[in-house]
Amino acid sequence: MPRKTIDVTRWLQADGLADDAIKLDIEQGDSRSSPVRTSRHSLQEGQGTHVLTPYFTNLDGATLSDLDNRIFFGEGLILRFKFPEANIGIGQAEVEEGAGGAIHAGDIVFMANLGGEENSPILTPQAAKWLVEQEIKLVGFDEAFQVDVADRYETHKVFLDAGIPIIRNLTNLDSPVGLRVAVMALPLAVSKSASSPCRVLILD
Repeated sequence: MPRKTIDVTRWLQADGLADDAIKLDIEQGDSRSSPVRTSRHSLQEGQGTHVLTPYFTNLDGATLSDLDNRIFFGEGLILRFKFPEANIGIGQAEVEEGAGGAIHAGDIVFMANLGGEENSPILTPQAAKWLVEQEIKLVGFDEAFQVDVADRYETHKVFLDAGIPIIRNLTNLDSPVGLRVAVMALPLAVSKSASSPCRVLILD
């Protein structure tokens, strides 16, 4: 049966003017003329929708090319939260309630903050440990969600030390109707990388 496909990627901006700070140099002409049109991209780490691998916090951790491709495809669910103010911690109790017993081993779990960036919550390391205990294989957060207290990376390390990659800056997670979805995430094929831009689609 056909399913609705939802793009939950925050696209990188190639004008060099936006916050993504991506530079795109274009020569005049196209492939049928001279000079040939060429593009040169310069990407700052952590921009747009991107995935972090265990190598991000541990020099002995798995890089992008070390990971099993099956991590980035499969079934999962979207946990949605809405808070009236910023920096509220989301603990194990809130995550368990949001999941409603629907997490299965091998799932992909995405978290959405419906309160907007000005009311961004923070996932606690304890909540992350509970998700690891559920044997999830991939976790993702929308752009209005803080994974950690700034520059501490405690929650990052809980996931990454368990071999669970983290996808940051997802969008449109309020669009799927159901709790459970199918996920297809496509990082760039960059060997030995700690992170990579990632195109993420949801089948609702």
